[in-house]
Amino acid sequence: ELDFHYGPTYLGVSNFHQNVVEELLPFVERRGRALDIGCSCGRSSFELARLFETVEGVDFSANYIQKAWQIAETGQVRYVVATEGDLVDYREANLNQLSLAETASRVHFSQSDASNLRASLVGFDLILALNVIDRLHDPVQFLTDMSTRLHEGGILVIASSYDWDQRLTPKKNWLGGFKQDGEPLTTFEGLKQTLQPSFELINQPQHIPCARRETQNRFQFGYCELTIWKQRVVGS
Repeated sequence: ELDFHYGPTYLGVSNFHQNVVEELLPFVERRGRALDIGCSCGRSSFELARLFETVEGVDFSANYIQKAWQIAETGQVRYVVATEGDLVDYREANLNQLSLAETASRVHFSQSDASNLRASLVGFDLILALNVIDRLHDPVQFLTDMSTRLHEGGILVIASSYDWDQRLTPKKNWLGGFKQDGEPLTTFEGLKQTLQPSFELINQPQHIPCARRETQNRFQFGYCELTIWKQRVVGS
């Protein structure tokens, strides 16, 4: 996971987390506080801190949060990547080399369940959820909760491969990927049904490529659809 966040580029695909945040630039008006849900090892949080005064990164995994804190506090962390069989290479994630060192003081990490976020996590100008909605038991409940955690007119950013799995999300709770009344319902359409009328879609959905190294000879390649939603102002 550290290599996916901080390692070199593979298959000609630049860093996924950096690409996502760069797509937000035209849509970010208020640059106060951001919440990064499912931050994992923290790369997207550090990238957001280029744009925001403070960033809260949360993830369910205590191990990922520990690594994110280590990088924030020391500027680096060592890790290994598999080459073949029992053989490994040694790598280092380094904020200074990524031109992210100055962002570390503006980022705070904590362990939290996306389905049961702390009540104190409110008052944000932007919320980012990367590869989260198709990992939740009840994604509709999660999306409904987001409007209470944003400032009025705040931005909600969703990026997902829509990789629904009944082991994680009961099929009755899927946002899409099935037929409804005999017609195909995509997750994008399900997002629109769930988020409107509280939010309006403000971008043309983008497919952001990502490449993940498994071994020196095997890689995962895919896309996440990025949608950006602005909370409607009451009375407008």
